[in-house]
Amino acid sequence: NLDAESIKPPRISEISGYINHAALRLYRLIENYLLYMQLELVSHDREQQRILKSGITANPSNAITDQAHHWVLNPHAPSRSREADLILEIGESKSIAIGEEYLNKIVEELIDNACKFSAPDTPIKVEGKQTDQGYNFSVSDQGIGMTAEQIDTIDAYIQFDRNRMEQQGTGLGLAICRLLAELHGGTFTVVSEPEAGTTVKIFLPHAPKA
Repeated sequence: NLDAESIKPPRISEISGYINHAALRLYRLIENYLLYMQLELVSHDREQQRILKSGITANPSNAITDQAHHWVLNPHAPSRSREADLILEIGESKSIAIGEEYLNKIVEELIDNACKFSAPDTPIKVEGKQTDQGYNFSVSDQGIGMTAEQIDTIDAYIQFDRNRMEQQGTGLGLAICRLLAELHGGTFTVVSEPEAGTTVKIFLPHAPKA
């Protein structure tokens, strides 16, 4: 039992930190559930899809680079800072057909997933390359990987290997990435093997010419 009067200030600070971290994690989880449900509704509404697809990111390479750096430095991201583990090979690109807010969300979730399921001091590689049709980018880690069955069942309400990796949350982040990519006319692909790491590949088309 904790008696407030007997707890020393350093311990109080430590407990406060745990509470704050848990609250922020729960807040982010709720935000993600709300976003996922919103995207599910959009997927059944043609007019809302049209509005969603009107967004544009003028410089995707800069946006991806900035968001990747931001997330590995985020004090509320999983584990410690992973800035030293981040490898960026991001090529320039013309504008792509997704609002920057949603592109940032995809990058955030992919980096978050890589941090959760790989160890510190192992690389997290972000690559991007323009094609004639659009922009391909990927996030790779050398973590625990996924089975073919787990890849096939990526869903908002499934968390992979909870007993082995005590990470809060669900498969919600990857499900959001898949929905965002597909709703914007792109693709979402996972390449992974157990104990061999995971690569998530995203393709997003170029923005239509004005």
